Amino acid sequence: MKLKKIILIAFICLINLIPQAVFAASNDLEVIDMHIYINQNGTATIKETWQMETVEGTENYKAFNNLHGFTITDFSVIDEKGIKYDFVDHWDIDASRQEKKNKCGIVETDTSYELCYGIGDYGKHTYTMTYTIKPYVTQYDDAQGINWRLVNENMDPKPTEFKATIESDYKFYDQDCDIWGFGYEGRVVFDDNGAIVLSNRDLDTNQLGDIDYVNLLVRIPDGTYSEGITVDESFAAVLDDARDESSYEEDMTGIIAVAMIVIGMIVFVVVIVIVANNSNKSKKLYFSDGKDELPTIKEVNPFRDIPCNKDIYYFYYVANKIGLIGQDDRSGILCAMLLKWIRDGYVDFSREPGTGWFKKDKYEIDFSNEIPTSMPFEEKMLGYFREASGSNQILENKEFERWCRKNYEEIEDWFKDLNKYFDKKLQEQGIKHKEITYKKVLGIDVKQVNVVYEPSFRDDILYTMGLKRFLLDFSSIEEKEVIEVKLWEEYLMFASILGIADKVEKQIGTLCPEFNQYSNIDYTYTMYATRTFMYGGIRSASAAYSAAHSSSYSGGGGSSSFGGGGGGFSGGGGGGSR
Repeated sequence: MKLKKIILIAFICLINLIPQAVFAASNDLEVIDMHIYINQNGTATIKETWQMETVEGTENYKAFNNLHGFTITDFSVIDEKGIKYDFVDHWDIDASRQEKKNKCGIVETDTSYELCYGIGDYGKHTYTMTYTIKPYVTQYDDAQGINWRLVNENMDPKPTEFKATIESDYKFYDQDCDIWGFGYEGRVVFDDNGAIVLSNRDLDTNQLGDIDYVNLLVRIPDGTYSEGITVDESFAAVLDDARDESSYEEDMTGIIAVAMIVIGMIVFVVVIVIVANNSNKSKKLYFSDGKDELPTIKEVNPFRDIPCNKDIYYFYYVANKIGLIGQDDRSGILCAMLLKWIRDGYVDFSREPGTGWFKKDKYEIDFSNEIPTSMPFEEKMLGYFREASGSNQILENKEFERWCRKNYEEIEDWFKDLNKYFDKKLQEQGIKHKEITYKKVLGIDVKQVNVVYEPSFRDDILYTMGLKRFLLDFSSIEEKEVIEVKLWEEYLMFASILGIADKVEKQIGTLCPEFNQYSNIDYTYTMYATRTFMYGGIRSASAAYSAAHSSSYSGGGGSSSFGGGGGGFSGGGGGGSR
């Protein structure tokens, strides 16, 4: 009997030991809570708390790779008892647990840091690290940004719960920032105080999502911070890379299904509106005399004189109003503006032939002279040119393109302001007004609000279309009269607005070979440079604007993405216990 009791007691003891052997075999990192404060100079002070239970190893460490010039200083550790750990200048990762107790240090290489501290006695602990990263911000071609991996992919152990709060000297939400979170199931949001909050805890269900890694990506308006690590890359490109294989790239099946339901609900109303407005695919303009039909370019009579009182801005407005100018042609008005200043001698243009294997020519446009302007939006664009030119006031290859990529909102607003200016002017002159009519459709009175123009505006339209017809068909016109240099210069400006300057250039070379001798405008190099400068700038602005306002790029916060995140981030490279 005694033997049976001994065996039973031994068996019970063994059973009690098994859970400890199974479930206490590795450290448990319950929570990581980070608070990051970014100063105006772009330096971040970070307070990072680890709540964990330790059963093995001698030290914990936070690993940073891919630092690209960022530096980490002022590292310290304090535990749940309020004990501040002694900093060791030369940290030995092979030292014993007892030797590392209540001590911390940094292991540094050319490209990485490891922030290390002793585990101490096994059991439940709360370790709080503080450290400074200078700077914490990256300067891209088109914006400033934050691109950090806060929890590493191969960290062991990984935290069960993660939370990070990022604050600054201003509220991120108020500064038109965009935010994305990658590598975990959870949220990335702006809180009520304007800070950025990342967490894998769902606020509605209180459930914790899985964590593979945690990447934070933030777009910040240019000039927000005084310092940042400069990289030769656009934020738009980084965002494209980060979104690859992320849930931000998910298919739109669910959204499309909802949209189809909504469309089905309103289709009857849509049909009524379509019938009531007698819509068609072309732009429809209404005139007070009822003669609303406009001829096509092929039907209109050629018009060799410059219309619209030779006002390049009003000419652009008219051509844009009837669809002669598309998104890709908008840069033409900027070319015309430059050509006008170059013709009048206010702006100097120069070309330096390229050397070396690729022989890429260098073009410069000097804006340092006093330049008279006649319109508020003309003055504003001159300011943009000078800002893009830098301190020497000389616009060089790619400078305007880079400026437009960063300041796409200003460019888009400029075109809107130009159109608003002439909309208002036509209204004040009584040439444009609104007219309300009612039309019965399927027994229902449908209200129509049309913008109606006076016949004088139709004349401007026909002359504008006629000039385009004349410039396109110039070589086929029988009358080969001599055209003076001044008129050729005007043709180049107005053809630039219409996006057909290259065709006029060919005619100048044949019919007016002495043009370059008597004009400040060189119909080859000057035209090529102005087109290249302006087209590249407007194209970059349009691409950046579309990226920033597209729903898949929105960056307004919300759910994080378990995948994606791309490369180019700083931080990452392990961490945990060892």
